[in-house]
Amino acid sequence: MKLHLLALCWAGLLAAGALAEDVVTLTDGSAVKGTIIKEDADGVVVQQSDWNLRVLLRASVAKVERAAEGAQKAGEEKKGSAKSDAASKNAQAGKISTDEIKALSSPNLEVRKAAMARLVAGGKDSITNLLGMLNPKFPIDEIGRISVLRCLAQLAPLPLQGSRTLAFVAIHDPFAEVRREACCVIRLLGDEKAEQELGNQAATEDPVLRRALAAALHEIDDPRLFYSLVAAVPPPSTNANVSNQSGYNTPRMTLPVGPLGGRVPVFLPSDQLSGSSMGIDSPVAELLKLIANKNLGCLPAAWQNWYKEKVGASASDGYNEKRSLREIMGLPY
Repeated sequence: MKLHLLALCWAGLLAAGALAEDVVTLTDGSAVKGTIIKEDADGVVVQQSDWNLRVLLRASVAKVERAAEGAQKAGEEKKGSAKSDAASKNAQAGKISTDEIKALSSPNLEVRKAAMARLVAGGKDSITNLLGMLNPKFPIDEIGRISVLRCLAQLAPLPLQGSRTLAFVAIHDPFAEVRREACCVIRLLGDEKAEQELGNQAATEDPVLRRALAAALHEIDDPRLFYSLVAAVPPPSTNANVSNQSGYNTPRMTLPVGPLGGRVPVFLPSDQLSGSSMGIDSPVAELLKLIANKNLGCLPAAWQNWYKEKVGASASDGYNEKRSLREIMGLPY
């Protein structure tokens, strides 16, 4: 009675299609379907739907396909497809998933390009999240930060916050290559707002920030920025105060300029001069010294000559030929 009920249940499951069958393909091309009871090095035992047992020798078996493995594989493919669709929807909505963040830092160039393409496909909606990833506290490595900057370069024109972020990264990012990449993006986009943000830091007294700013301006290499810096160098000025003069009773020295070799006395005041000087140095002049890698002092005329040489208005001092290490090495953007 129990066997009869079990057979009815088995038949019902098969009729409803709820139970898939294993398939054993033989070397002659035929297939045996059923449930695999046992499989070892000697052969395969298959229980068919009519309750008959087939014992197949290993030499006659070409391929074994289990229904459970097929269902698991189909489930994994479905899961992967759903995951890919979700990532695509997130990119279109401007949302960046954890997997995409990891892909931006992948050592595989093709993986990085695919992740960047998905983010760029999100359009302007991706800009806010990309800017947030440039925060120094965001958990993403150097390669990922460079990838983010290259995504932003393809989403131009950037909003004001984007320009400010590029300027901040160009001088404050902890990675030197990321700072250089931000400068390349500013130069590529001709981002005047970012350059203005950098120019606002020209009067800084912080030596560390001044060096970072000089490196950024040297990399961007915009003549308009240099012109504004040269124009901001103040001209030096001095004044002197002389008190009541005395000491005219005794000559200070004599000069052999008289007739027949006679000496002429020279009377000079004995009081010292007191005065002050202004504009003999400035933060802008110190910044220009770092940019040009030469000390031309604090005279505006000297820096004006340097600017003319740089833009080619006068004889060049070789500045253009050694402007950027990236260009000297022939590296592409």
